[in-house]
Amino acid sequence: MSEQTETDRLAKWFADEWPEAVIEGSPVDNAIRVMTEFKMMKQIAKSFGAVIDDPTTPDHIRPNIREALDNYGKNRYPTGDFLRLVLSNDLAGAYGKADHHNIQTMPAIVSYVYNHIPSPSWGNPDKVRQWLAGRCNQCNGTGDKDGGVCPDCKGMGHK
Repeated sequence: MSEQTETDRLAKWFADEWPEAVIEGSPVDNAIRVMTEFKMMKQIAKSFGAVIDDPTTPDHIRPNIREALDNYGKNRYPTGDFLRLVLSNDLAGAYGKADHHNIQTMPAIVSYVYNHIPSPSWGNPDKVRQWLAGRCNQCNGTGDKDGGVCPDCKGMGHK
């Protein structure tokens, strides 16, 4: 049988003997209880932080995803496959294309689309195609042409 190390001996003493050696109701006893409760609360908060936090807040969305959604909604810029599937309401397909961060933030992304992107531009594949087809080809959806207002779309960025 191997000899017990000093660390093992101290760990056993802290776990088994020390709490019993503390006088009940003493400041040390109270401190132990407070520290134990704090550690438990900290572990619970860490474990369930995502549940406690609002999963739909836009702050969870990566800046490049928000920028792509904003450009889609404002300027009718095409998105990548993942966002196209979200906008088309094909969430199963979107989960298949998503990286680990977008999987975790899917509720925030869907909420952002619902609350911040024009409703005629999302909901099914036909709406997405029609939205993108309405983009002005002369100014590339920006509304600007040669330092002024695009004459084709009159600065709107779309037909």
